[in-house]
Amino acid sequence: MQSLMGETTPVAHGGDPQDRTGSPRPRCIAAPCSLKPRDLYLMGIRLAIKPYIAVQTKVKVASPSR
Repeated sequence: MQSLMGETTPVAHGGDPQDRTGSPRPRCIAAPCSLKPRDLYLMGIRLAIKPYIAVQTKVKVASPSR
């Protein structure tokens, strides 16, 4: 049976096909949704909206009234 990953696998070099220690580790481990912060996105929107509202109110106050 040919290896799908090329010659760098332990099986291609005569290793035990049941030995998983020779396989590469995953580069990242996905965190479950229960561990991800939910308020991070909302906090970012609030921080982005507050300066915009402050600028809008200052412009209205600074403009001359007729």
